[in-house]
Amino acid sequence: MSKISNFFDKITESQTFLDIKSKYDALDATTKLYVQIGCLASVVGVVALSLIASIARLNSIKNEIHERETLIGFLQQSADNIKQLKASQDSGSNNLAMTMPLPQLIDSVLLNSGIDKTKIEVGSEKDGGDDKESKEYLTEIKFSQFNIKALVRLLFSVSEQGAFKTVSVKDLTINTKDDPKGYIEGNAVFSSHRPK
Repeated sequence: MSKISNFFDKITESQTFLDIKSKYDALDATTKLYVQIGCLASVVGVVALSLIASIARLNSIKNEIHERETLIGFLQQSADNIKQLKASQDSGSNNLAMTMPLPQLIDSVLLNSGIDKTKIEVGSEKDGGDDKESKEYLTEIKFSQFNIKALVRLLFSVSEQGAFKTVSVKDLTINTKDDPKGYIEGNAVFSSHRPK
């Protein structure tokens, strides 16, 4: 308490305060009233502006928190949906890949990947080599007027979908044939090993 009273004592004893007080005392009663009203209005105005600024800042923070909570909820919901879709796709793909012959698997990949099926000819499944534990089946595809991105997407998708049948690309032949549009043609042989 003594520090505050010392502070006020210093202010009241300062030369600036004494000059302002002597000028205020020299004013007539009406002018003193106007000065008091002006000071009071200034203090009220500063308090009101501070209050409005604080309310605006609180509203801004509140809106930002609400937006972040909404975004977090959306991200959590999206993550859950992705997990469900991935789980259903994995289980569906696994079951499909295990039971489906290789040509049908390739047709399914073509249908799902949006690759133009008219530019691909899928051969029938043929016997490949045997070993003690598994039997190999081969399926040849021929493609024409194909771009390299579509070919990579096809090869990756068939290998990915057929992972449970150990599907792999055994042979790949590409002919660029100097097409100005950048199309390629060729063939690929897919290999699938199944237990005996």
